[in-house]
Amino acid sequence: MQYSYILRLTPQFSTKLLTGIQSAGGVTTIEEAARALSASEVYVSIMAQDLRELGVLSELSSDLRFTEDVAASPDLDQAVRQRARMVLRGHRVLLRLSTLASKSGKVSLGAFTEALARIFPDADATRQTWPLYARAFAKWLEYAGLATLERDQIILPQPAPVPMAAAPARKKARVKPLRRRRGGARGIRVFPRTTFEFVLRLLQGLSDDLRMVKPTTKPLDRVAKGRAILDAKALGWLTLDEQDRPSVTLEGESIVTASPAQRSEAVRSALEAQSFFPTALESLEHNPGYSAVRLGQALAESADRDWSELTARDMGRNIRNWARAAGVTTIERDRPLTSPPRKSSLRSPNNG
Repeated sequence: MQYSYILRLTPQFSTKLLTGIQSAGGVTTIEEAARALSASEVYVSIMAQDLRELGVLSELSSDLRFTEDVAASPDLDQAVRQRARMVLRGHRVLLRLSTLASKSGKVSLGAFTEALARIFPDADATRQTWPLYARAFAKWLEYAGLATLERDQIILPQPAPVPMAAAPARKKARVKPLRRRRGGARGIRVFPRTTFEFVLRLLQGLSDDLRMVKPTTKPLDRVAKGRAILDAKALGWLTLDEQDRPSVTLEGESIVTASPAQRSEAVRSALEAQSFFPTALESLEHNPGYSAVRLGQALAESADRDWSELTARDMGRNIRNWARAAGVTTIERDRPLTSPPRKSSLRSPNNG
């Protein structure tokens, strides 16, 4: 039997749902799972559909319920891997991958994405979602032990080579020139290049594409998107394929779905893993009015950069913005909270 369906989310996204079902005694509802994961019901439905196609969840129940063999297994992870391996070995996508990898033993994610679109010409997908589906398939194949994903290459296990009298001479590989990454902020390679709000808008847009729902945010322009991509990538909230197409990671998805308090904690945790930021956050907590210029100059010094005062100010403003996203209170520059009234607004004794 040859299976023919699209997997839309990676195993990482399904882990929390599987754990939640297990904690609920092996059965729960889409509504309850959505509340537990702080996710939309549409998103949980997509995860559930993938798991049903893989034989992990029962198709005979409207609830989220493990199939009998998965429920009976003492090791949930091992049971899911075995089911995925059994089902994916009969999937037409693996057959196409084997054909593409027949010569070199590997296939780029870009080539696989194009092949996937040809396998499912009538699928409800877009240019933005096909790369996400290709990565989902690749991750599931890797999870099932049927392939290995190294950077942007899908590597399939090959049979032992047939002995040859002499191997043919190999041509010298042509070295391709490095190409510059598209997007803005080409001159600035230090985090943060933009504000948290722009990064959140980017993640929300990518998440909407993944869930196949109506966009909830206005798209960023090319320069803003480029800077947001670089910042989100630095924090581990998205990855880029070989054609620089972004896809949200599990950590990035959690930023989108988290409550404000949870989001602040997650942002702070991510920032503290960045060089310079622990010091910056401590400085702003000690002095909420620490100026943007001084923050930018301190960042330039720590990163061994030579920035103009204007660039330092812009970078400092970004630092202050991210600090606020992490729950740190800031005030504008180093000046009193209140300013004296203007002379023109003072009332004269002779006038009243």
